[in-house]
Amino acid sequence: MRLRALAAPNGSVRQVYEVNVVNSPGGVAAAYTSYVDAANGNVLVRYNQVDNFAAGPVQAPLRPAMSEFTEPFQGTYTATECGKSGPFQVDAQTQTIIYSASAANPANDIFIRLVDPTGTVVSSQDTGTSPEIQTYTGPIEAGGYTVEVCSFEGAEPIVTGEYAGTFTASEQEADAGFNFPRSGSTSWPTRC
Repeated sequence: MRLRALAAPNGSVRQVYEVNVVNSPGGVAAAYTSYVDAANGNVLVRYNQVDNFAAGPVQAPLRPAMSEFTEPFQGTYTATECGKSGPFQVDAQTQTIIYSASAANPANDIFIRLVDPTGTVVSSQDTGTSPEIQTYTGPIEAGGYTVEVCSFEGAEPIVTGEYAGTFTASEQEADAGFNFPRSGSTSWPTRC
């Protein structure tokens, strides 16, 4: 154990004790480096220091659970037609959908929409030009969701209407305040 200084994200510095704990009961290794607040004894940071050696090839799972995934997508849009990517299949455990898109030319003004399995636009985002990102917390039904990437106010894309983006489904809950527009609002972009 030794006295150290730990920088905090807010710019302050805390006086801490660096503590190394090593234990291997019954051949199971445990090793941590912890930084403990010198003033109140709270553990502020803990790092797992165990490295494992695999005797043979380790095979990663083919795909995580359906409700935990990120998929990239790409496509094109025009002044009159939205690009459609998907459907992305989510299950009943999905709590949050995060979708984003970026025009190949960041000067192109786009907006993005999320369409649920019934064909209803449930979320949209337009913050300026590009990129656009949105978090949707539901209600989320199991089924296929589509992301639409559209030209803002029918503007002709500059040079190219290509875009790329990601669709993420997660079992983790997000703050419902992320949804836009708010419940009861009628400010959805209507074209496409």
